[in-house]
Amino acid sequence: AMKGGLVRGAKPIMWSPVERTALAEAEVEYHDRKVPVVWVKFPVVDTDSFVVIWTTTPWTIPANQAVSFNPEISYGLYQVTDVMSEEELGFAPYVKRGDKLIFADKLAEDALTAAKAKAWSRVADINPADMREGLQHPLHGLAPFFQHRIPLLAGAHVTDDAGTGFVHTAPAHGEDDFDVWVNSGHTTQQIRQIVDPDGKYTDEVPAPLAGLEIIVTSGKKRGEAGKANNEVIRLLAESGNLLARGMTTIRDAHSWRSKAPVIRRATPQWFIAMDKPVHNGKTLRELAVKAIAETEFFPATGRNRLSAMVESRPDWLISRQRNWGVPITLFVNAKGEPHTAALPKDQADKLNANIKAAI
Repeated sequence: AMKGGLVRGAKPIMWSPVERTALAEAEVEYHDRKVPVVWVKFPVVDTDSFVVIWTTTPWTIPANQAVSFNPEISYGLYQVTDVMSEEELGFAPYVKRGDKLIFADKLAEDALTAAKAKAWSRVADINPADMREGLQHPLHGLAPFFQHRIPLLAGAHVTDDAGTGFVHTAPAHGEDDFDVWVNSGHTTQQIRQIVDPDGKYTDEVPAPLAGLEIIVTSGKKRGEAGKANNEVIRLLAESGNLLARGMTTIRDAHSWRSKAPVIRRATPQWFIAMDKPVHNGKTLRELAVKAIAETEFFPATGRNRLSAMVESRPDWLISRQRNWGVPITLFVNAKGEPHTAALPKDQADKLNANIKAAI
């Protein structure tokens, strides 16, 4: 802290609704989990076409603030000319004849097939950067809360390996989402925080979503999916902006204590900065990698594992929302940033002595 390496930030971290606390990477384990997958239409402003996204976290759609694309990907406008019938499927498909949908060209066939379209034609090349008027939120008809304009943001994290070539972006609930939001000139103060510490939608979110759980936090169903996903999917279908749905299996983070899934949620936390100069112009990451290289390991393979972890790890989250553990004692200024380095050394020494005497 005295060297400025301790920082306070509000960015998406792993959060356990069951334990109501932030978790570090070392406190989670990964297990397979079946989750819903949805293809969602975002109306392009002042047109009759739609940008289509794909997500395995429908509950984050109410927190959507942007859609990301990659300028290096080829995109096209596709018009549906025929769809499978209700008699063929046993249910009515969401896709309609005449729908004009925008995808990455490489993924259009997979997405349209998932939507149960029988035939389609590519109508035009599309450059998402030209859609300056942006998009409408897929739930814009539900309440004024969803009537904000959705910008299209360029992001290198977007690929055409799976999905649609567009990424639904909720900066409060994903690291890439947060980064592309901030890097495009938006502020953290503009980020919508709609999930409380219990993993429920806040009262700011319109009915019937307010109060719904993302993850069940108590009882026999603790750790199972709450009602949020299904209700969001129902509202998307009701709005006419659900293109397709299904189930898939993903490798997902779980708390090692409760064994329940965790979510990503932007909250103010304390971090040890990995890429901020702290000693002779060197960052903690650089110092740690150098120390690992100079240390003898038994077996030698341990060096590669530890070095790879340090080279790629994000800032080190050290704060928790618990009443046990070691308290973090800091002076902060009115804006909430650490101000420890500005504390005169004699006062700091006196304060440290008083703390030691107290414990």
